[in-house]
Amino acid sequence: MNIKLNIAQLLAAAAALFAGGCLVAHQEMIKTIDRSVPMENSRLWRQVKSAPAAYVPRALPAGARTGPGQGKWIEDPQDHVSFFVPRAECGHLSPGIWEGEAMKATNRYSLEGQKLKNTKTLLVRWPFEAMGNALVAYGQGMGGSSGVNSSYGSRGGKH
Repeated sequence: MNIKLNIAQLLAAAAALFAGGCLVAHQEMIKTIDRSVPMENSRLWRQVKSAPAAYVPRALPAGARTGPGQGKWIEDPQDHVSFFVPRAECGHLSPGIWEGEAMKATNRYSLEGQKLKNTKTLLVRWPFEAMGNALVAYGQGMGGSSGVNSSYGSRGGKH
């Protein structure tokens, strides 16, 4: 009965965390990128517009189309600097790599990456922690502190 109560409490706590906004998108940003310093991945990008700045992959041919059919634009939500992510491989990099580089160059990478990391950690660790807590509680209910039957000595025999 005690285990069922602990599991029910853990499930209720998890539901409260989810309902309380653990998976809700936050409006504030984690960090601001200093645009006066060269970007970490600046060698990959070519500026094609200013105020607000827009960048395309340096490997993308000059004059290439950058509409929705050819890829997507990722925009920094704070300063509106945008980066074009091609739909096809460009400069020996896949669209997924270009998207990661664009996210890194904007404030979106840190925010979305951190939310995803927090969510994955919660979903992966929670069941194991809940099971461990339930086993400890079960062991304490049996009279021991660790769930190990204390009637056995260190040599494995009964006293």
